Amino acid sequence: MSLVTLSGVSKSHAAQHLFSDVGLQISAGRRIAVVGPNGAGKTTLLELITGDQAPDEGTITRTRDTVIGYLRQEVAQSKGRSALAEVLAGAGEVSGIGRRMRHIEIELTDASDEEELAELMDEYGRLQHRFEAMGGYGLEAEARRILAGLSFADADVTRDIGEFSGGWMMRVALARLLLQNPDVLLLDEPTNHLDLASVEWLQGFLAQYAGAIVLVSHDRDFIDEVANRVVELHDGRATEYVGDYADFVEQRTERM
Repeated sequence: MSLVTLSGVSKSHAAQHLFSDVGLQISAGRRIAVVGPNGAGKTTLLELITGDQAPDEGTITRTRDTVIGYLRQEVAQSKGRSALAEVLAGAGEVSGIGRRMRHIEIELTDASDEEELAELMDEYGRLQHRFEAMGGYGLEAEARRILAGLSFADADVTRDIGEFSGGWMMRVALARLLLQNPDVLLLDEPTNHLDLASVEWLQGFLAQYAGAIVLVSHDRDFIDEVANRVVELHDGRATEYVGDYADFVEQRTERM
């Protein structure tokens, strides 16, 4: 089943025409690499998929309740919480339940009224049951595993994110997205700030990813390891090829 469908999509920026009549089906298990020269509209295509931009012509249909996660080339600097807390915040409702449980634990130590105590215990029991059902107890361990895969040392996990450079903030943003586990994962140049060990770990992680992946990358080896489809934007058109980057090169040569 297609999670996102693009039909007859065209887009221009001011006087610059990017592409016309783009059709694309993004379904679970598809790992699509978008390639093409600079200025062909690769990032624009990702932003059309998210809804950040609207097409000039054509339609983009997203299946109801589909969650789309997007790693941009630039991430906003922030501070005030640890790298681990920032990653866990991406888990949304599960993370929120965990925070409320910790607050109740503090409130329980101060509660003196029996009725208040009973209410807090009742709420805690309900939250704990939901947290357990949603896999919350394994969440922090998974967040730490992802951060370690992206080359964070144990001591760095609890550091304030405001202390990190832009490249390391990008890794935090990537870890947050991977923990979130969206239905459609959009990655714009994900390897730009990664060392070789982190790139290899990410390749392994994405190879097992159950959802759909759409990525923009100049790293041909990375595309070869991750993608099972390639969409080339060239001369205002989008052409889809089945296979990895090597397959794409071979098929394009035959086609030309």
